[in-house]
This record gives sequence, C-alpha cells and structure tokens, in this order.
Amino acid sequence: MQKNTTSDLLLQILTIANFSGDKQQHIEEFEAMNHLEAMTSLAQRLPEEIKQRAVELTKEDVDKIKQLIPQEEYLKEVERIAKEELMKFVGELQPALNEEQKQQIGQLVNPTPVAPVVE
Repeated sequence: MQKNTTSDLLLQILTIANFSGDKQQHIEEFEAMNHLEAMTSLAQRLPEEIKQRAVELTKEDVDKIKQLIPQEEYLKEVERIAKEELMKFVGELQPALNEEQKQQIGQLVNPTPVAPVVE
C-alpha cells in the first residue's frame, strides 16, 4: 500500500471540503511555507556564529547553509512540520464542514489500522 504524502492528503481534503479556489496553488503555497519553516527551524540549531551573521545573508549564503544541513534531517523536519500544519488546517476547517465531510476527512488523517488476522 502506497503512503499518501501530505500534499496528497491536502488535495483530498480540499476536494472533500469543496474548496473553490486553485487547489494546486494552495498546495504549492502550503509546501513552500513548510519548507521555509523547516529551514528556519533547522537554522536555529546551527552554531551561534552562523546565526549572528544571518542578518547579512545573501541568497548564496543561504544556499551554503542548506549544504550544512543533512538532507535526511531536512526532509524529516519538512515532513514533521507538514503534518503539524495539515492538522492545524483541518482543525481550522472543521467549523465549515458538514458531518459527512468531517467523517471523510477524519478517516484520511486518522485512518484506523487494520489488525492482522491471527490464525
């Protein structure tokens, strides 16, 4: 079974909620914000000397800092933030949903695991 990405889940949620705007643009903005927040979060873990110079950073400096952060750590942070932000979005969306939409979205974000059959 393929695991849904946060973007896949967001698209499904927007569809269920009958989102009338540009779904793809909304997803792209959501992803961009998650990447920015992940970068900010990880940058806070860098040595103090680098953080103090942050005010004077150019785009090239930011690219250099990105190279200091292990890709795996960056991707984990993006995933963590994306899940957090998706749950916040779902919470904010709740008042505008009918019961069927709430149930459908609830099943997407909190799927009930299927227990293995024991013989």
